[in-house]
Amino acid sequence: MEFRPILRRLAGNGARIRQFTTDTKLEAAAAAEAVRTTSSPSPPSKPAFRPPSATQIRADALRLKMQKDILPPRPAPFARSSFLNTPRGQPNPSSVPSQNPILSALRADMEKSTSKAQQTSHAQWKTTDFLKKYNMTTVEMRLRPQTGRTIPVQGMVDVARAFKILEGHCSRNKVRADSRMQKYHERPGLKRKRLKSERWQARFRQGFSATISRVMELRGQGW
Repeated sequence: MEFRPILRRLAGNGARIRQFTTDTKLEAAAAAEAVRTTSSPSPPSKPAFRPPSATQIRADALRLKMQKDILPPRPAPFARSSFLNTPRGQPNPSSVPSQNPILSALRADMEKSTSKAQQTSHAQWKTTDFLKKYNMTTVEMRLRPQTGRTIPVQGMVDVARAFKILEGHCSRNKVRADSRMQKYHERPGLKRKRLKSERWQARFRQGFSATISRVMELRGQGW
């Protein structure tokens, strides 16, 4: 029975403590809201409209006048035309021949050569006819090799004899050796060695034949 007044007193103190904490929370929230509203920047105010002054109006008018005086006038619009809407009696400017005499002569020659009325043959496009037509000098050239490779054959010479004569000419002019040497590239060092060997062989052959002839001569004398 003695604990009831103590419990009532403690319950009243707890209620007052809860009310105090609630009041302090509300006051803190209100203070934070007040600080937020005061710290947020206010939206910028729009500048008041000011009518242009007389000086500005005169400057704009002077600038427009200077632009009109400097810039060239705008050309008048032209109508687009093509060869389809060209009048039949009026010639097309692109088809009118130029006044240059050289171009006129070339155009006339081209039209003459390509016209259907004049039936031309391939003979006029030959080199000789072209040179004669334009008075150009002709040059006689023989493009095939002649020395040691061409044998004139008459009517009484048969084919076998002609080939025999050709083979003799080729061997006399060393055509086969030239062809063999020109077939592959020869280094300068190898060429010097080959020429030295050929000279030595020629001297040895000449000396050997001279020695044999001298021996035969001495034997004929009775030695």
